Amino acid sequence: MHDQNHTYECPELALLVAHMSEEGYRQRVIVSYKAIAKQFLRYLRHIRISIDTVQSEHVQRFLRRRLSKYRRRHGRSPSDPQSWRGREGSAIRMLLRVLRGHWPPSPIPRSAPEGMLDEVLRGYDDWMREVRGLCLSTRENRIAEALRFMKALRIEDRAAWSDDVSIRNIDAYVTSRTVSRRTRTSLKLTTIDLRSFLRYLKISGWIKHDLSGEILVPKCYKLQELPRELSAEHVDKVLETTRADDSAIGRRDYAILMLLATYGLRAGEVTGLRLEDIDWKNDILRVRRGKSGAHAELPLLPHPGNAILAYLRHGRPKTRARQVFVRAVAPYSGLAALTTQIRERLAVVGATSPGRRGPHAFRHARAASFLRRGVTIKEIGDVLGHRSAESTAVYLRLAIDDLRAVALDMPKGATS
Repeated sequence: MHDQNHTYECPELALLVAHMSEEGYRQRVIVSYKAIAKQFLRYLRHIRISIDTVQSEHVQRFLRRRLSKYRRRHGRSPSDPQSWRGREGSAIRMLLRVLRGHWPPSPIPRSAPEGMLDEVLRGYDDWMREVRGLCLSTRENRIAEALRFMKALRIEDRAAWSDDVSIRNIDAYVTSRTVSRRTRTSLKLTTIDLRSFLRYLKISGWIKHDLSGEILVPKCYKLQELPRELSAEHVDKVLETTRADDSAIGRRDYAILMLLATYGLRAGEVTGLRLEDIDWKNDILRVRRGKSGAHAELPLLPHPGNAILAYLRHGRPKTRARQVFVRAVAPYSGLAALTTQIRERLAVVGATSPGRRGPHAFRHARAASFLRRGVTIKEIGDVLGHRSAESTAVYLRLAIDDLRAVALDMPKGATS
């Protein structure tokens, strides 16, 4: 009873307990996290640091202090130090996310060069978003490449910035990246990202000359990658096996697989699906296309619709999250990816494809199945959300037997 009253006397702990209760954490986990959080708040008062100014080093010092106390109290280290540290750290990170809205904090530049790098990257991100209109995933990839490039130059001060960006240094960097990139396609992406960054540096005035044109982009030939289609037999088998799993996770995974197999959706389109995107009255499924960002309305067919409904009624935990598909354990937030779940389901039935073995394999399989049914490439592209027939053609490179069926017969008497 005393501990319950103390919760209400400490607003920070009250917020933590309320958050964990709403997210569906078990009571024993809430009690454990609350005890750790209480000690951390006491430590902050001792070193006279406010919760708003906490940095990662403060958390690390507290964990070292907790470990020392544990050793003095028990005469030994924890039996599983990594698990112990993970539990203690998770409690503190959750407390900080609840109280500050996000964690970890943006790193404070420790020197002028770090401050300059941060300024360049923030400006680059703004330019890509506002001028180029690039999506978040593309911006993140290009920022990561830009950061690697600047770190490789070992810039010591702002004055030397322009001099350090030279053709010779660019060539050296591209050569170093060639070693780490395994395919011609991945190296092409690296050079494209680097050209974009160099173009921004010139436009924004960080360097005097536009050096983007000095980078040679590797030649990639169309349809050069290995095929990725998942066979129709394997698709049917994994659907049948997953449907037989009537656990909460089984119902969730079956609904996801039905969406992938029926509509050929991208993984991000499935994880981004929200409760309000399903119009049950009019049997409409609204999908936000992963690359274009446009919304598409698809007919909610009976089989995927029933699979989603079964999951919502008998598998989805109670949560405030608006995403249709959520984690099976607390916190019940929306799924961030599908690769692990899909690969595990495919492995159970021994399903393999000669290329990708994740969610995208179903997209290729669906495109090929459409072609076998006589659907035109234009119609297939509309379903998949492609903006060009060229994009759709990539998905059909495995359907060789079906493509042969539309070949023209040679006239009699013609020779090769």
